[in-house]
Amino acid sequence: MVVTCREYAYKRGDAWRLPEADFPVVDLALFAPEQIEQFTLTWYQLTGPYKGWDAARCQREAQRLYAASQQWRHLRELA
Repeated sequence: MVVTCREYAYKRGDAWRLPEADFPVVDLALFAPEQIEQFTLTWYQLTGPYKGWDAARCQREAQRLYAASQQWRHLRELA
């Protein structure tokens, strides 16, 4: 089982924190820009068809999200 969260939400000493002996804490490496771009493309290829989008629309939406993630600081931090 993998439990994920943002670092700020999982502080040492929190009463609800899972026992580290059973759930070791691991920090994941940040995505490189090309990994962010690939993730956005894959995300829309998988989710777009559920919205009735064709492949071209999925590609456009992925490109828009990637561009926004590079342009806006708060999205860059999230990415």
